[in-house]
Parts: sequence; structure tokens; C-alpha cells
Amino acid sequence: MLLTQWSQRLGNYLYFALHAFLEAQAGNDYRVLDSGLDPDWYECFPGLANYTTQKVRWFDKREHVPELFYQGYGSDFTPEDLTAFITTVLTPKLDPSPDRDTVTVNVRHGDYYASPEAIAKWGFDVSAYLRTALSLAEAKAPVEAVRLVSDDSDWAAGKLHEARPDLSVTEVVPGPPPNQLFALARSRRLILPNSTFSFWAAYMSELLHAPDEVEIYVPAMHARGVNDGRPWQHAPSWKAIPTRPAPDA
Repeated sequence: MLLTQWSQRLGNYLYFALHAFLEAQAGNDYRVLDSGLDPDWYECFPGLANYTTQKVRWFDKREHVPELFYQGYGSDFTPEDLTAFITTVLTPKLDPSPDRDTVTVNVRHGDYYASPEAIAKWGFDVSAYLRTALSLAEAKAPVEAVRLVSDDSDWAAGKLHEARPDLSVTEVVPGPPPNQLFALARSRRLILPNSTFSFWAAYMSELLHAPDEVEIYVPAMHARGVNDGRPWQHAPSWKAIPTRPAPDA
């Protein structure tokens, strides 16, 4: 039994469920305690219910979440493990996006910039990062349109305008979060934040599209104070971009 906390969200739970899936494949009875995952996610991914529980039995052997949250690409799971989990447990029913000249930009604000402590751990100069990522994307293929996905679209649009005032947002993907996750997963060209929610969308995108059709740009940091700030969830095919400290919230 993997004990979780109420503050953990979808991205973390998917890594926990992947770990439980691998334990089950090894013949072990292993579940993840659901401490408050939004029930809507079970409607999107019914297979998750096979690896989570809301009850702790007195005889369950309890395990606390390790520092790196079972998120190590190539250490906690292999690419083959990831493919098997997505295709047999999550089984997202998605059609690939037909647009090849649209870049989907995902910006996370909310809890990452809610306090000086959060900014110190998670924050970075979003405008500078977007400027670099868009330049790299344009070097590969034209950027004719920008699709924006964010928990704070006004804030995100402002950061995008600071980065590239010549580019306009042609689509803002509305909530709820499942709609935004699937919009990311359908996209071929992704600029993502340091968010496990976004990483899972990227994993799905790489399965949905041909390898040479996918571009994924990510910050070269995840959480300061953990693993020396280096991300450990990234696939080798992703382009990691160095970040600067956040100038403000």
C-alpha cells in the first residue's frame, strides 16, 4: 500500500499507478491510497481503479512515497513499461491533431507562483523560456499558430506576449482539466512547463503520433531542492531548455 497525500494531483497519481501496475505484473498485491484524486479522472481512465483504493486495511503493509515519487524515466520504469501502462490501463481514445504548424504552449501558474516559497521551488522566468522554446520550434518548422493551455490563461497570454509580441494566440483551450490534458496529448508540437500533468500528455502524444512528427520542449529544471533541481521524468527525445529565476509572480 503506497500512502499518498491530499495535495498530490493527477500527474503524481499516474506515476504511482504505473508503479502499482509494474508491481502487479510482478505478481504483487499493491495498491495506491487515493487521498483525494478528482473523481472525474476515473471517468477518463477507468483502469486506474484497479490500482487505487480509498481504504487502508489493518494488515496492509504501508509504504511512504519516496523522494523522487517513482517518476524516474529509465530507472523506475522503462519506455516499454510506459507504453504498456498507457495502452492497457489508461487507453485514451484520442485522434491526432491534423495541424502541423500549430505549437501548443502549456503554462502553469496557480500553485507554482502562489507564494515566495513556491516560486523559489518551482518558478522560473516564463517569458524567457517561451522565447527560447519558440525560436527552437521555428528553426524546425514554421509556427503559424499558437494554442494556449493554462490554469490561468490571462496570465499565460501576458507571458507569451512578453516573449513574442509578434505571435498571437489563435486558440485558448478551456477547462476542465481532462479537456486540457487531451488537447495537449493530441498536439504534435508542445512547449511544456515543469509539471507532471504535462509530462503525461507528452508521453501520450509520443504514442499517438509518428516519432518524427513530435516536438517536445521542457524546462531543464523540475523542483529546486530535489535531485539538485534536475528533472528525472523526461524522455531522452525531449529538448530541455535552461531556465532563469522568476523575476516576479
